[in-house]
Amino acid sequence: MLARTALSLLLAATALAQGPTDPRLAKFIIEPGSLEISDLIDQAATYLGWNILVNPQEIQGCNGQFKLQNRVEVDRPGCEEVLTTLLSTRGIVLRTLDEPKGLYEVLALNGPRSGEAMNSAMQRSPAEILARPQLRMPVSTVLPLEHINSAVATNALRPFFGARGGQASVSFGSIGSDSALLMTGMQDQVANAVRLIQLADVAKAAESAKPDVETRLEDLARRIGQLEDRIERIVERAGK
Repeated sequence: MLARTALSLLLAATALAQGPTDPRLAKFIIEPGSLEISDLIDQAATYLGWNILVNPQEIQGCNGQFKLQNRVEVDRPGCEEVLTTLLSTRGIVLRTLDEPKGLYEVLALNGPRSGEAMNSAMQRSPAEILARPQLRMPVSTVLPLEHINSAVATNALRPFFGARGGQASVSFGSIGSDSALLMTGMQDQVANAVRLIQLADVAKAAESAKPDVETRLEDLARRIGQLEDRIERIVERAGK
């Protein structure tokens, strides 16, 4: 009986020494060296518990290999960011087919189906997008505006987020209100646009501090009254 108890304690201590066995706590690891696109997708899909559809003809024009000089070790969100970042360097985008079921697909940004990537953009709040500014997946969001209207924001941002070199751009639109802006694009680019708009969407200090005409007239009348009182006192003293 004592021997069995001692054995149980030894096994428990060994399990604790080996660390947690919860797969959610495991790290996603890429060792240094060359890595094919298909191998990266398979490794990430296995780790994330996803099914990522790959049509070889869809990505045949993309450079099919990566070369990493150092070991990569990240958690689950980091895996998603590393996967989408590396794919983006080869002109490949990961789009969502069915998020609850873990179904995804890779498409070439310069391929015939590139438009499907943005059409399937997931709806995210600005806060969710800013929480993960390194993720490169198609998203859509509606950003409320307080001090600038959507037309001004759209015209100001378009030159900075237009299509370049076939890469996906951020598109801007109105939803029937000047106080909200619709944006669709890759999440990292949309995050940059949101930050820029939030920096610009503030009350102008000079205008908010500048008194209106009525206030200025009242102040001027008060000063004139004070000046008249002083003149009257001076005249009274001179007459004595």
